[in-house]
Amino acid sequence: MEPARLYPSNPNIRNTHGRCLAKETDLNGMERAIPSPTDAWPEQLPQTLKEIARGDHYAPEFQTGDPQQPHRNDIRDAADGRARIVQLMPGGEGESLTTELLTSEVTRREAARDAYPLATYLHAKQSYTVLAWRETGGETVITARHAPPRETRPIMRSGATVTLQQPRMSTRGHLEYCTHAQAVAWERIVGCSMREPGDGEWRDVHYGAEGIPEVETNLRTTATVIIIWEDWFDDVNTRRDVARALRTVLCSRESIHPADIRTTHQNVQVVRDGRSSEVGRAIVLWDKVGGGLGLSKALADNLGRYTQALLEIARSSEPRAERERLLRDDTAALLHRWAVNVAPDTLAPEQTPAITEYGGTVFRSQLEARWAAWFDRRGIAWEYEPARFGGWTPDFRIVLNGDDVYAEVKPVDEFPMDVAQRILNAGCDADVLILGQGPGHAWRYRGDGWATMDFPA
Repeated sequence: MEPARLYPSNPNIRNTHGRCLAKETDLNGMERAIPSPTDAWPEQLPQTLKEIARGDHYAPEFQTGDPQQPHRNDIRDAADGRARIVQLMPGGEGESLTTELLTSEVTRREAARDAYPLATYLHAKQSYTVLAWRETGGETVITARHAPPRETRPIMRSGATVTLQQPRMSTRGHLEYCTHAQAVAWERIVGCSMREPGDGEWRDVHYGAEGIPEVETNLRTTATVIIIWEDWFDDVNTRRDVARALRTVLCSRESIHPADIRTTHQNVQVVRDGRSSEVGRAIVLWDKVGGGLGLSKALADNLGRYTQALLEIARSSEPRAERERLLRDDTAALLHRWAVNVAPDTLAPEQTPAITEYGGTVFRSQLEARWAAWFDRRGIAWEYEPARFGGWTPDFRIVLNGDDVYAEVKPVDEFPMDVAQRILNAGCDADVLILGQGPGHAWRYRGDGWATMDFPA
């Protein structure tokens, strides 16, 4: 049995359980069946049930399994093929071997967790050594035989293939949350470490040296990918440390069980515009949950806050800080600087500039005030926070050559693709601008792509 770690506010879980209730309840009377919010029924769940009762459409990223058969949806571990574990036994005449089924069928991933080659498999108070895996007609048959118990643990390799959908990468790197339609993670067992009872030494056995096929499992899931083109991220140990540190702070801040988030700092395959390539300077944090629950999305949404926390821990002089330090000071500083430039929207409110007044207008940042002054010096008419488009409030409306152009101000010196995607998703029909640290860092969208903006002198 897998541990029952619950995330009651997760939209995928709410949606699937809500659909189960809808199947069990007359939809016409469903409003009467919906409970009031309590500790056991989070506030969001009754609202979800009302939306289901109305037949409202759900976004694809909040769908798991078959919405018409919600009771068959496996939230905790998606079915990925079945496996039978059989015991090798002496046969009759000639001592030919026969087999006897040890367990009922299990998922292939469950088998990979407990019955990988050379593992000690425990069943009905008996211990067995797993000998081999064999694929026959779409089914995995795993053979084992009686043997004294010994400690075993798998030697793992992992990787991921992610399909990017944001407009383009900046010269600094890329941050993107990938839905389960975009990400496939894999884990490969390439060997087994074992230790005999009473023996303090572990011994590694690699399958390739023994002629044993490796065992691989694939998982379509949700993930957050981080690509950093800077030289310091080329070191494999640095990428490993950064991935682990981000995983630790993500789980701590979001109350996620560490077993539900995995990391990959090698073997990252990136697909963009139909072309696939392996990217060395990349890490992926992915959900170890069938179909993905979007647990890693908080990382993409709050990266700047998390990197700031890692930097504060690294620089803390408190006695216990040394025990809690997740990254070296220099690595934490480089990571936070990168996050501020590539994903400034993920900074906490207290990390943004102080409110500034200019020309009778109170701006939310000094950078916005500087842009307003720059417009005035060049006779460009402007209006601050003039409108709202689908969740996006532009910082300025300016008039260029008689046309209204809506502008977003960000403290960046490289094109921020995540900001650009949010602006395009807002549905503004007019031309839009992204204004960075100064006039030399500005980009305009005219309906056919982003281009560097050249302001009139």
